[in-house]
Amino acid sequence: MFGGFAPGGSPQYHPDTSFATVHVRLELSIDLAARTVSGACSTTLESLGGGGREILFNAVGMSVGKVSIEGEGRTRHSYDGKVLRVDLPRSVARGERITVRMAYRLKDPGAGLTFIGPDKDYPRKPLQVWSQGQTDDSRFWFPCRDVPSEKAVTEVLATVPEDFTAVSNGELVGVTRDRKRARKTWHWRMAQPHPLYLVTLAVGRFSEIRDEWDGIPVTYYCEKGREADARRGFGKTPDMVKFFSERIGVRYPWPKYAQIAAHEFGGGMENTSAATQTDLALLDRRAALDTDFDGLVAHELAHQWFGDLVTCRSWAHGWLNEGFATYFDPIYQGHAQGPDAFHYDMHLFAGDYFEEDSKRYRRPIVTNVYKHSWSLFDRHLYQKAAWVLHGIRYRLGEDLWWAAIKHYVERFSFKCVETSDFVHAVEESTGRNIRRIMDQWIFGSGHPEYRATCRWDPKAREAVVWVTQRQRASERNGLFSVPLEFRFETGGELKTFKKTVDQREHTFRFKLRVEPTAAWIDPEHWVLKKLEFSKPAAFWKRQLSADRHLAGRIEAGREISGWRTDESAALLEAAFHREKFWGGRLELARALGDARTDAAYEALKRCLKSADHRSRRGVVEALAGFHGSESVRLLIGLARKDPAYRVRAAALRGLGRMRASSALPVIMKALREDSWADVVRRGAVAAMAGIQGVRAITRLKALSSAGRPMQVRMEALEWLGRLGSGEKGVFEHLEKIMKESNRHLLFSVVKAFENIKDDRAVPCPGPAKACRRVSPAVGEDGG
Repeated sequence: MFGGFAPGGSPQYHPDTSFATVHVRLELSIDLAARTVSGACSTTLESLGGGGREILFNAVGMSVGKVSIEGEGRTRHSYDGKVLRVDLPRSVARGERITVRMAYRLKDPGAGLTFIGPDKDYPRKPLQVWSQGQTDDSRFWFPCRDVPSEKAVTEVLATVPEDFTAVSNGELVGVTRDRKRARKTWHWRMAQPHPLYLVTLAVGRFSEIRDEWDGIPVTYYCEKGREADARRGFGKTPDMVKFFSERIGVRYPWPKYAQIAAHEFGGGMENTSAATQTDLALLDRRAALDTDFDGLVAHELAHQWFGDLVTCRSWAHGWLNEGFATYFDPIYQGHAQGPDAFHYDMHLFAGDYFEEDSKRYRRPIVTNVYKHSWSLFDRHLYQKAAWVLHGIRYRLGEDLWWAAIKHYVERFSFKCVETSDFVHAVEESTGRNIRRIMDQWIFGSGHPEYRATCRWDPKAREAVVWVTQRQRASERNGLFSVPLEFRFETGGELKTFKKTVDQREHTFRFKLRVEPTAAWIDPEHWVLKKLEFSKPAAFWKRQLSADRHLAGRIEAGREISGWRTDESAALLEAAFHREKFWGGRLELARALGDARTDAAYEALKRCLKSADHRSRRGVVEALAGFHGSESVRLLIGLARKDPAYRVRAAALRGLGRMRASSALPVIMKALREDSWADVVRRGAVAAMAGIQGVRAITRLKALSSAGRPMQVRMEALEWLGRLGSGEKGVFEHLEKIMKESNRHLLFSVVKAFENIKDDRAVPCPGPAKACRRVSPAVGEDGG
């Protein structure tokens, strides 16, 4: 999940404890209709210091009943609604184990456990319940020491109506039926220690779809009738398990791997051996034309090693979970689809990070200064950290990199780590000291920003490259020391040099046989950086046509687009038709759109005819930049009948940007059309709002009201935020929605409040429960 880092927090430290959790057993009876849970948590703990006379459990919003010590009977306790203090009848010696049983009851908890079910506004909503413990929400559904370092063997016994399935961590011990009460008890046991924030429970009327890899069950759970959609969303999982097991060098460590498609779950969460996934991953045939969830599936699976098996000791070091899982997602994509897929994901990661860095804030990846732990889960922790790992791989080389990964995972399996542990593992396995890299990229902030020029010295027969670091030096963001590759094409051959750039300014001279026809800095794109490279137009043309690296071709396309000539349009069109990877074609189409010339428009029309489903979206987005009657007609046709949902949505949004009022009949029809994730209807909402402006306020209020599809409501709320400043009734409408309990909807409301800039709006105007639910922001990953 992506949060938002809030400056001004205070230092957070790992809390002291006298006991370590060894085993947790949850025996829970769940009433889905009443949204209640009743039962008991039995926790076995081992004394660490000796002499302890009380145990503290994080436990929020529970009704606590009898508390007892196994073998010693009932014991005294106190509870303030947040912390359960259990008095021990005697001191416990160091190394001695003690089991505490706590009876408790929950009623629709504010976090940790979410009940989903039909109501007057959404009578067709499925009846489900699912947990979400990260970062510190397990305390809302069972008493525990709620820190990421707490690992234990766990058992979950969930009693549910007999037509429901309950899924949890580990192996299914058995299912018992109480025919008189029409109930079943599902008993799951995880025999290996794993983090308590990853203890999971998901209940629904699920179908189970079974795959396997090398004897390990690989299963998918979805609402009945969606089995084929689940196969489309999750079907590559066995290949992913095989690839990660072989590439990491450590076999998949858990007894099964399940994925549960949960309603209203945002992104995914890597619960040990049983990941919870958004049910948007259930793809119908048309959605699968230009959409997949392979990235999300690979990310959550990679967490089974990075986060579940090897776990960050505190959230300050959360990049050891999220950075690794984020990086291993494109590593799998490169394996499955080729290197262009890997490089395109990394290209997008860099853009995401740069946007946060430039528009929101800059921070070290590792910091213990924050207000809320979930606020650390941002683009620094995910995308930038993935790039840091990419840079370490560059420094080590392939063989040493994979040796280091294997050693790190083997050494710290079932343990908790901090950044220094990863540094030590690399040093032990490779002999390389990466502390300077950590100081610059992990404990420091920012990234290098280079300006460079290239010229040819004919007398000396040397290419002369001037490089300067432009970023402003500060205590945490100084000059970077980075070995950069400089590559030249001479006489049809490539010649590569490596130089360390560590000063404010460098002038490098490279001896070449003949004058180069192309030049690159960091041609393999190993380094996260901003680069302005002034070089001859012929060099850019050659880069567009001959660069082996997708990011280099995209970079050249953007540069050539800025020339805005007939020649540049021809070059980009030729590159589009030559490009084999859909992401490259999409980016080249966007570059043509940015050119804004008649020649570029004609080129885009030709590209539209040959584009595949995915890249056609980029062509459509580009055509929307040309406000002519012909382009309006083209987009209306695509909005009506293109087979791919996302292309239709892009056409609708484009018509909105063009203020094409002649398209309103098509747009209004699309507002009534169902599609996967309501992609088409959302595009129609954006189109209507773009064309009608403040005149759409009344309809946007209706579209964002209870009873409308959730995705449509969020789209309408975004537009209310854009258009509603000063408009009558908008604040009151948002205030009413704030009383609802869907956390993703509430996040949209908060954003809308921010945008309308009404002085009555405060950071979280809803009730305490709603504020609690809105705190974990929604992103492509839940953990």
